[in-house]
Amino acid sequence: MKPRISQRGGPRKRFISSLVLGAACLLGSLSAQAQKTVNLSSNTLVLGSEVPVFSASDTRAAVQLLQFVDLETVDIGLTGATVELSGLLTAQLGQAMLVDGALEHDRVRGNVIVGLFRWHDKKQRVALAVGRQYLYFGAGRAEHLDGLSATYHGPFNMDLTVFGGRTRPWQLDYEPEIGTPHPSNDPYALSNWALGAKLRFRMLDRGTGSVSFVHEGHGGEVVRQKLNAHLGYWATKTIEGLAGGVFDIVDKQPQEIWATVISRPLRRLKLRLDYSYQVPGLAIAKTSLFSVFSTDNYQSISAGAHYGVTPRLLAGVEGGVRLYGGDDHGGSSSSHSHVKSVGYQFSGEARLRLGAMNNGAIGLRSEFVNAIDQWSLQNRLFSTYRFGSGIYANVDVYLLLLGADRDAGGSFYEQRINAHPVSFGAVGLCGYRLSKQWSAQLAGSFYVTPLARKDMRALARLTYQGSWSKR
Repeated sequence: MKPRISQRGGPRKRFISSLVLGAACLLGSLSAQAQKTVNLSSNTLVLGSEVPVFSASDTRAAVQLLQFVDLETVDIGLTGATVELSGLLTAQLGQAMLVDGALEHDRVRGNVIVGLFRWHDKKQRVALAVGRQYLYFGAGRAEHLDGLSATYHGPFNMDLTVFGGRTRPWQLDYEPEIGTPHPSNDPYALSNWALGAKLRFRMLDRGTGSVSFVHEGHGGEVVRQKLNAHLGYWATKTIEGLAGGVFDIVDKQPQEIWATVISRPLRRLKLRLDYSYQVPGLAIAKTSLFSVFSTDNYQSISAGAHYGVTPRLLAGVEGGVRLYGGDDHGGSSSSHSHVKSVGYQFSGEARLRLGAMNNGAIGLRSEFVNAIDQWSLQNRLFSTYRFGSGIYANVDVYLLLLGADRDAGGSFYEQRINAHPVSFGAVGLCGYRLSKQWSAQLAGSFYVTPLARKDMRALARLTYQGSWSKR
């Protein structure tokens, strides 16, 4: 069962404005008393794009202004108290109509990412956070939490956190049955509520673990119940083990399970053994360029080795099998226990450090994945370099080959794969540190995929970071 979501509207803007104003007033009143330290980070981005929206022929050209602001005050006059505020403002500077004539009505939008008040006691045993916070539910689900969280740092290296409040999806996936606005036109009328707890602990200075539970509902309806567990232990200096999982209590089946064992028998050699159970549809869209396009759950067992051939050259190989099971409904069925098909994957990578001071690197990675009746071969050439003048640059080039062992029928996207098996793209970024507080970046990308005959994006970014202290 998926969380309820809704479209944007005027009430949301008023809520955001009031939240920002309230946080600003709180910040101003507290700062006027005994402000000690203020940290400010500002990112101004101008994004131009011509990208597909619904299909290869339905594109939109737009120019957007995005303004991110992060503000934090420390020692504001109340012992152990801080105020954190971060927000996003988006303005449409220019936009061309879609093929069907549709346009977004909101040319200026805003959103508070984080807006909260933190406090801890003198012994730092108890910590409280009130306001908008960031909450992660696992399996690709991240949301806002408007509410309260409390943490107690107990004995025996254990921490207990409890939280509760209203949730809003961080990323919205609109669907016809849940994307319709509430009759009151208030987008928050369909928001959910959540409560949960998390226990973290350390063992013998070599192990860490956590167990958490989340319940999310809408009125009397259960939207989501999840049990999260993670465990890591370093047995010796050369071996470490990590494991974790997410269990959906409503559907009574796992959403994620993973385990990793890493060994370093030699200084230059690292060996790795991995197991995972995944439901790709929960985290990766079926139309993602860098995945094989089945939503079936699968188990993966793989092994890899990385070796430092020389102090500058690192090479590695990985390979394994994938056991596909269940039906094609993103893991919503309990039929995940049987094996439907067996696939496999293998990859190779080489990375060479550049420059006398290791100022950069260039590398090549190739990965072949076979999944049921589909396969992909992804090749990525990547490079990064930092020049002595303060300029740095990154360039990635992709070549993706797609194939499907099926008839001409199938979904629209599957037909597009058959008709356009070759995808390619390039991403480039160049940055320069103007001063201690100012930096600038220019970036661009171009892709041709089964859905995107032309996906073009360009970005200009100006960043400011400042800190002021008053003793």
